[in-house]
Amino acid sequence: MNAPEILLIQETKMEEPETIQASKIFWKKGDGRAVSARGSSGGLATFWNSKNLDLLEDHITTHWLFTKLNHRDSGHQISLFNIYAPALLSEKRECWDSLKSFLSSNRHDNIILAGDMNVTLALSEKKVALR
Repeated sequence: MNAPEILLIQETKMEEPETIQASKIFWKKGDGRAVSARGSSGGLATFWNSKNLDLLEDHITTHWLFTKLNHRDSGHQISLFNIYAPALLSEKRECWDSLKSFLSSNRHDNIILAGDMNVTLALSEKKVALR
């Protein structure tokens, strides 16, 4: 079994510096980027094995974290979008509009979108508060 080369985490619930510091304990393979949580929710982190992957580009927003990595041996590039979409519709729209704008103004190959999209397919999936 091969160990993972890339790790994407959502809901870190930590500030960016603390996330990067903690990664030195659980991810000893190299570099990473993080987005701070907003209060008690959110927070993103993307880590990669720096022996095999080089960071070419990154872009950090409140709701998503973009990293473009190059695999040294193959030369293949991968564009990773680690997403924490908010639950509120107005913020969700802002999240997806900013992602759409970024994608339309930059050319990317081998795109992977991963994360917590906060999407429900049916009303029954939502938690209902009991009175």
